[in-house]
Amino acid sequence: MKKSILIFVFLILCFNKSNADQLLYLSRAQADSTIKLLEKQEKIIVWCACCQNDPKIILSFCSLKLGNRGNGYFGVVITGIDPAGKSVVRELDLAYTHIKIKDKWIAVGSYLKYDCDPCTKPFNV
Repeated sequence: MKKSILIFVFLILCFNKSNADQLLYLSRAQADSTIKLLEKQEKIIVWCACCQNDPKIILSFCSLKLGNRGNGYFGVVITGIDPAGKSVVRELDLAYTHIKIKDKWIAVGSYLKYDCDPCTKPFNV
């Protein structure tokens, strides 16, 4: 019985697709490219399409900064304003950070051709 339970738990862990933190840890070049791209945007949408009950959050920019995560990894941190006028500081996962290109919103990670699964195709808001 114990062996069956262990096999079941193992299978769940093996086949459970985790979507968290896909592009939260970046190389310095990736982080710099991301900041350069995001500085040209007025707004972003932060949304994990494959996460249950995760609303689309639209943020207007105040500032962006490079975050040092250690061990040679970096990240991008935004200070923005949400639709209610509240200041928000957020570390960005590029798989779930969307920018407007022409008339569609697309994940930054996909746009920059980084390996990720944003769980959504480009969309309209």
